[in-house]
Amino acid sequence: MKNTNLILALAALLLGGTVNAQRNVIERSDDRKDLAVDKAQRERDEKEIAAFNSHLTAIEVAWKGGDANNVNALKNQLVAAMKREIEQSENKAKQDNREIRESNSEIRSDNREIRGDRKDSRHGNDRADDARDKARDKVDRRDDVRDKNDDVRDRNEQVARLARQKNIYETLKAYNFANLGDASASEAGTKKALMNEFLQTMEKDLAETREEVGEDKKELHEDRKETRDDRRERREK
Repeated sequence: MKNTNLILALAALLLGGTVNAQRNVIERSDDRKDLAVDKAQRERDEKEIAAFNSHLTAIEVAWKGGDANNVNALKNQLVAAMKREIEQSENKAKQDNREIRESNSEIRSDNREIRGDRKDSRHGNDRADDARDKARDKVDRRDDVRDKNDDVRDRNEQVARLARQKNIYETLKAYNFANLGDASASEAGTKKALMNEFLQTMEKDLAETREEVGEDKKELHEDRKETRDDRRERREK
């Protein structure tokens, strides 16, 4: 009976180590994919902002020349760019939701490890080492909770920008510039200002993407640390 219990205990330890190792591989793979996606988005956003700015400069030249036809032609090109940007913003919001689900999964795994640490501390022979494992896993959980909160904040800000982008797009899509007048006082000037506001939402998107790249790199560093910690715990057991 004692031998059976020992075998079951060893099997449980091995299984737990295997599960943790698999979890680390999955998390590292997810974070690498996120980093690749965010780097690609950063490069694309930078190019699109440059192109949008170029169109705004051309509109300003046509506006000063009183060329309403050219202003409308350029505006239509910007509206097409806005539509593409809205589609990308929708995809970014979906990506944010996926990252929130990943963070929730990591937190659940952290909770399982902490429960295992408590069990080890009650039945293990090295209480000091078990206490260190528990403290380390609590730090991992704290980091994952922080990451989730960041993901939720990013998603909410993305959704708010998306709503404003859609509003500007719908306003400008059907608008026809006829009387350019004084850009600071006329209705046309107000509509023109919306183009600059849309650019600001694109720039905020880029700033968020750059921040995401930094967070992705930080999470990969945390993944490597967790893998080293789990390997050490398995050797000690």
